[in-house]
Amino acid sequence: MKISIHIPCVRLIVIDLVHLQHQHFVGSSPTNNNMKALFTIVARNYVGLARVLRDSVARHGDWSFFIFTADDWDDLPSEQVPQDIISARQALAWPEARWQSMAFQYNLVEFCTAIKPGCFQFLMQQKGYTEVVYVDPDVYFFGSPDALFDELAKTSILLTPHILDCQIPFKGDYPDHLFLLNGTFNLGFVGVKKDRAGSLFLSWWNDRLESGCFFDNDRGMATDQKWTNLLPTLFTEQELTICRKRGWNMAPWNYHERKVIAHDHSFSVTDREADQSAEPLVFVHFSGYDYRGFMQQEVSHKNENATRFPDLQPIFEAYGKALAASAFSEFSGIPYFYGYFQDGKPILQFHRRIYRRLYETEGYKSNPFRLGPGSFHAMLQRKRMLIKAGSGSSPDKLTNKNLSGFDSQFKLIQWFFRVIFFFIGIRRYSLMVRFFRRFFTEENQLFLLDKKSGNKLQ
Repeated sequence: MKISIHIPCVRLIVIDLVHLQHQHFVGSSPTNNNMKALFTIVARNYVGLARVLRDSVARHGDWSFFIFTADDWDDLPSEQVPQDIISARQALAWPEARWQSMAFQYNLVEFCTAIKPGCFQFLMQQKGYTEVVYVDPDVYFFGSPDALFDELAKTSILLTPHILDCQIPFKGDYPDHLFLLNGTFNLGFVGVKKDRAGSLFLSWWNDRLESGCFFDNDRGMATDQKWTNLLPTLFTEQELTICRKRGWNMAPWNYHERKVIAHDHSFSVTDREADQSAEPLVFVHFSGYDYRGFMQQEVSHKNENATRFPDLQPIFEAYGKALAASAFSEFSGIPYFYGYFQDGKPILQFHRRIYRRLYETEGYKSNPFRLGPGSFHAMLQRKRMLIKAGSGSSPDKLTNKNLSGFDSQFKLIQWFFRVIFFFIGIRRYSLMVRFFRRFFTEENQLFLLDKKSGNKLQ
């Protein structure tokens, strides 16, 4: 759904972000704000979006803000590499085998979240910051980060839940059972202090995410954030704070419970149904939007109900203007560095998951990106499991919503299984369905590549 927004009617005065100059880049050292810093992590094509976030923070004071990029810049001339970013690979300095296996096993989103605790540790151990806040690149600050650090000063770990209200029936646009899959807390924001509990949390989290940052419902994983469901049992109330402020991490999954009130130069938030005092709007998590559409002053979201509240339009307008005034598109066309083998052939999600199984069961340690005899690439090529670069839409981007002729193909599949049902009956058909539920994961297709390694059901 697209809703046009009109920039001239925006109530919030937005500074021309193109001309904002940020003071803390790669080599900066903490100069104020008591050793506090904020950071985000992006792939190369989202550097422009991260700068919009950074500049929204800069409107509220002289803050140390860092942009980490998860993928490499080795394929671009040095003059095209932005100077206001930190290469996570260089900063974290992990063993090469660990970096390669994580960069290959994980898709873009999984990998960006898997290195999050390592980036926290880098800023604390190498840069000397004692209070650090992470925010997703699609966040925009409407208020000062001071409020975040005021809370972090009292605790070791600071989290925000997806929703706050106990509604009967539930009135959100996202079914609340999805939070059982995705986690109680949204890790588009997390604050950590450099103390005993905070450091222990980062070490534990970093260890778990090396091999447990997949989005995998069967294993109860949802990238980095599902692990934080355990924190209320692992840390005390003094060490972990769950912030219930409505003006923090406002996002499409909680628009139904939070009403925005526009003032001359700011916004506040209150409960949509209960009579409560309004709180300052600090930051909004614009998750799931079409950012090219935002630049054209259109709100386009995968959830069609996300823009059904008129009171939200001023914050959409403000963010749309910020994006339009930025150089967001400068990097948006750069491909993901870890999306291809060394010969330019695309790496599919199918390849990543099969490699994951091979890595787990056989301890496969060879660089999965390389070419040549004995390589993972050669194994795939021998079994005709590679696709040519530029050979059409990637299977990873196809869904039942955008696949041409899906309805007719689906009917054909149903006809095929009706025939099977006719011949084998309900007892065996029921057993087959339960088996297929486990069998049809990418990891279990390893038998196509290696009969010996793939002869067990995961």
